[in-house]
Amino acid sequence: MNKEYISYILIVLMIIENAFTQPIISENAIDYWTPEKMLNAKPLHLPGIKNKTINNSEKANLFASEDENENPLLAVGLFFFTLGGGDYACTASVINTQDGNTGMTAKHCLYSNGAHSVNMIFCPGYNKGNTSYLGKISVTDARWADGGDYGVIKFDYDGGLQYKTGSFGWGLTPSYPVRIATFGYPVDGDVDCTQDGDTLCIWRGDADQQNHANISVPLVLGHGSSGGPWVMANDPSNPKNLGHVIGITAFIEKSHTYSYILNFTLIRELITW
Repeated sequence: MNKEYISYILIVLMIIENAFTQPIISENAIDYWTPEKMLNAKPLHLPGIKNKTINNSEKANLFASEDENENPLLAVGLFFFTLGGGDYACTASVINTQDGNTGMTAKHCLYSNGAHSVNMIFCPGYNKGNTSYLGKISVTDARWADGGDYGVIKFDYDGGLQYKTGSFGWGLTPSYPVRIATFGYPVDGDVDCTQDGDTLCIWRGDADQQNHANISVPLVLGHGSSGGPWVMANDPSNPKNLGHVIGITAFIEKSHTYSYILNFTLIRELITW
C-alpha cells in the first residue's frame, strides 16, 4: 500500500471522527408544524452575496420547469425546522440506502452559528403549497462533517420512505462539465419559475468543476433552494429513473451557485446509523 493512499485514508478517518451527530430532535415535531407555521416558515438564506443576475439573453439558454410530467416527484420535498428560535424551510431529498429512510440537505440547514436545528420534518412531494399524500414525515437524526456544506437526515417512517417516494442514487463521480437537473423551492434568483418558496422548481443545464472542492452552475438558484439535490442522468420522461446526486445547493457567489464535491466515502460513514 503506497504512502499517498495511506495518507488519504488517514485524512478521511480524521474527517469522520469529527463528524457531528445530532440525535433525537423532538418528539412532537409533527404536532409543532401546524399549517399556519408551515405557511409562515421563512426560506433559509442561501449563503453568499448576489452581486448580479445573468441577463435575459443568457436566461434564454436556461431551461426551467415546474411541471415536467404528470407524476408528482416525491423524492424531493420541503424540509421544515427551527433554528436559533426561528422557523425555516430548506430543500431536501431522499437517497437510496439500505435502511430506506435517509435523505440529504445542506449542512447550514442543520447547524449554523453554534445552533442545531430542532422540530425537523420532511414533506416529500411538497408542491404549490400542498403536501403529498405522504404528509409530514418526522426527522429524528441529522449528521454532517466539516469540509463541505451537506449532511444526511434520518426519516421516521415504517417500512422505509424510499419505497414510497423513490430515491436518488449516489456514489458516481462524473466527468465535467456534466448535464444535471437541480431541484429547489426558491423565493428569488434566476430560475424562470414561480418563486414563492412553495413551488418545486427544476433547472436543467451544465455543472462544471471550479476547483478541487467545488462545482457550480451559471445562475443563482435562490433562497429556499439550500439543500436541493444536483442530479445527473435524471430522465423527466421516466419518473422511475431519478438519476444520481452529485451535489447539494450550498452557496452563491456573483452569478453562480455552488455545491461542494461530495465525499462519498464520508457519506457512507455518516449513513451508518
